[in-house]
Amino acid sequence: FHKLSRQLLVIESIRKYTNMFFDTHLMIVEPEKYIERFIYAGSDGITFHIEATNDPDRCIDMIKFKGKRASIALSPDTPISAVEKYIDKLDMILLMTVYPGYGGQDYIKRVDEKIRQLRKITGDNFNIEVDGGISAKNLDEVIETGANVIVAGTAVFNDNITGSVKELLGI
Repeated sequence: FHKLSRQLLVIESIRKYTNMFFDTHLMIVEPEKYIERFIYAGSDGITFHIEATNDPDRCIDMIKFKGKRASIALSPDTPISAVEKYIDKLDMILLMTVYPGYGGQDYIKRVDEKIRQLRKITGDNFNIEVDGGISAKNLDEVIETGANVIVAGTAVFNDNITGSVKELLGI
């Protein structure tokens, strides 16, 4: 069974039980082939990697046409300039703070400057998401750099999920 098919089934199966916002991060080549399927399954927002498509405008338009939120992700080595011309069409930009592919990596500290740079360009009313290596130890610092949407995978999904969430929330 194809991995993407499983992910689509998960979204579709839990969509009927909640109206929570489903932010789907497509870490795949040629995301335009899958955007409509994920929206149909129940995704509210779609993030795709600028490095994974030859036509970012088409991807954004496909997402927006369906009334969903569009976001572009940048890998750690991709400069902010790669996404600047799309900012006015986007609802969010995701800065990867690890190299995409697997969980448990350490936060790449040099991405802090990219977060600050992007915040200066977008202003305060734009969502900047970070994903990778986020933990209770660096969360405050990451927020201070300008990120306001945080993904915490390995920091949450471990042997003590409840304790990990409380630690991240500072409670």
